[in-house]
Amino acid sequence: MRKLYRLVVPFILAVIFTSNVKAQWNENLSENLLISESGNSNQEMVQIGKTSDEKIFIAWISWENQNACIKLQLLDKDGKELLDKGGIYVSKQPTPTWTSGYGFAVTQDGCAVIVNSEIRNGRWQPYAYKISQSGEQLWGETGIPLIKENEGDGLNPHVCVTKANNILIGFQNVIGAQIDVKIIKLLENGGTAWGGSIPLSGANGIFDMIPSGNDGMIVCYYEANSGNYLAMKYTANGEEAWTEKVLIDDTGSVKTTSEPSVISDGADGIITGWRYAASSFSVAGKAQRIDVDGNKVFDEEGVLLEDLPVICTDQGEKTLYTAYSLGNLEGKYISLCKYNEKGNFVWQNDEISSEYASEFAIYGLIPMDDGVIIVYRNAFRFDEATLEYSKVDSNGNTISHNVTISNAPGNKGRGGLVSFPDQFIIAWTSASEAKDGNIYVQNIKEKIGSFIENNYVDKQESLLVYTDHTQKTLWINLHVNQAAQASIHMTDLQGKSVANPETIDIVKGNNEYPFSIDRLPAGIYLVTVQTKNERFYSKLIIK
Repeated sequence: MRKLYRLVVPFILAVIFTSNVKAQWNENLSENLLISESGNSNQEMVQIGKTSDEKIFIAWISWENQNACIKLQLLDKDGKELLDKGGIYVSKQPTPTWTSGYGFAVTQDGCAVIVNSEIRNGRWQPYAYKISQSGEQLWGETGIPLIKENEGDGLNPHVCVTKANNILIGFQNVIGAQIDVKIIKLLENGGTAWGGSIPLSGANGIFDMIPSGNDGMIVCYYEANSGNYLAMKYTANGEEAWTEKVLIDDTGSVKTTSEPSVISDGADGIITGWRYAASSFSVAGKAQRIDVDGNKVFDEEGVLLEDLPVICTDQGEKTLYTAYSLGNLEGKYISLCKYNEKGNFVWQNDEISSEYASEFAIYGLIPMDDGVIIVYRNAFRFDEATLEYSKVDSNGNTISHNVTISNAPGNKGRGGLVSFPDQFIIAWTSASEAKDGNIYVQNIKEKIGSFIENNYVDKQESLLVYTDHTQKTLWINLHVNQAAQASIHMTDLQGKSVANPETIDIVKGNNEYPFSIDRLPAGIYLVTVQTKNERFYSKLIIK
């Protein structure tokens, strides 16, 4: 006789929440922690950063009556809001203004630094703000102007903080038809170091920079005329530390409209990824490591990749991880690769997600002691995007895939990600018919997993699962309103696959399908049936 396991008993769900989803800020993953409601406005460009005392700053742009305002919130690790509900205003001008984006960083003493490029006086000008954890504007409510009105326009600001707690700010400097990069160093009190700024003459305005050493930096930028990709290191006094610029890529095929990725290699050098024209009709990516002395560590041409990557490094193993989304309009997938300290290929995993989607947007990579976590947006339709993560061990084996962070309705625009030793935290905007640009946050305890409630599209469509007496066959009982092709996946509560996925054809009405499984130990398992347009969940309790 078949044994039926129905999974909609409220008190069982409550027990599961208590025992398996510790420290989830909002245990219902359909209702994540709401930071700000947009009302009739729109919110975008979410950025997130952690403090040394384990708090989290979240910044975003709020469009209010044609006025681009920068807002800020501070959370503790338990998700408690420490500033005003809905966030405080960092920059809000009395007359409508626009913004070209903003830079965001967290200082060593736990303050937020924001540089906003805006039209306040008729021209694009960058202004710097420093905000304490109590919400105090340490550099004044109007910010510090970084260029004078007759010095052109300042766009696309970047910010980073040195170990000495000084602030490095760079931006596009546009004077007439000339575009280059200007970098300014501000001290903790907002004063200007170097007696001025560093001009990167010849740069086309697309660049990035990171701290190097105690108080210096390495800047990477594209050269306007040649299409080359270069780097230069600067000392704490703003002087060039290398005898000449490093030609990271001098092929002339660099796509100078794509922002490069730059991270520390853990030894005061950098690892960077960029996009180049592989042919007249296609683009690809590269990665290179530059050590502290300005030497290329990987092959001269760099590591060749299939697209512009999201990158991270395991500084203990001195390895590089790269990730990007590949595919076409029929379906996309995520590819994750590992390279050793010298840039030699180690492995590639194209099964990060157990399913194809119309779009994957990668939020970031988190190196772990036993592998790497990749966090991504999984979208089939505009209002049916989920936030998920997968984990791959250091040998390239998928430990868990498609572990849900949020399955609330909405588009889930790309946001920010930070990690702590015991959890990671992600912030994003989400727009749907009912909600326009709200800001949400969620935390995830790695190795504990996320809980997902049963998902029935409506009262007529449903999914039930049960096993035979040998517990070697799982029976899928699915009732749908239209025929489709569906994939079946079965995982434990940590997202680890416990059976091989299968694809089946389902008909309109009731479907009963056997799904082969090995005899499973007592526990709670998640069964997912995914069609092109719908996703059904159910849980199997084996006693």
